[in-house]
Amino acid sequence: MVASRTDLPSPDVDVLDVGLSDHRQLRWSSSLTRSAPVYVTTTGRPWRRLDAADFTAALQSSSLCRPDVWSGLDVDELAQLYDSVLTSILNDLLPVRTVRCRRHFSDPWYDDDCRQMKRHLRRLEREFRKSELLSAEAY
Repeated sequence: MVASRTDLPSPDVDVLDVGLSDHRQLRWSSSLTRSAPVYVTTTGRPWRRLDAADFTAALQSSSLCRPDVWSGLDVDELAQLYDSVLTSILNDLLPVRTVRCRRHFSDPWYDDDCRQMKRHLRRLEREFRKSELLSAEAY
């Protein structure tokens, strides 16, 4: 018996007598071809590069901080003004980038429970490292 993945066809196994006592050699062929990589195109902003001081200055000089501009607007117009001003500021500070990256599929056993446990473990590790730093600074 040969164990294989469920999405592959069952292999044909040959039992060969090699002439050594009662042992037999098993031989089978397997498909070792890989599926073609899947590439995904996503768009986003590099949020880590956002400078809070620049964003605050741009926001304070915008029409959102001038009541004379928006005092006569209704709710829909205010929402549109908010959206357009923030989009304009972010386009100046953090232009949208398009990135093409290879998609990696998870193993079947890596389910939501594993993902949650890993996230919990990483959080505990961060807390431990912080506590080590704080105890080291206390000395």
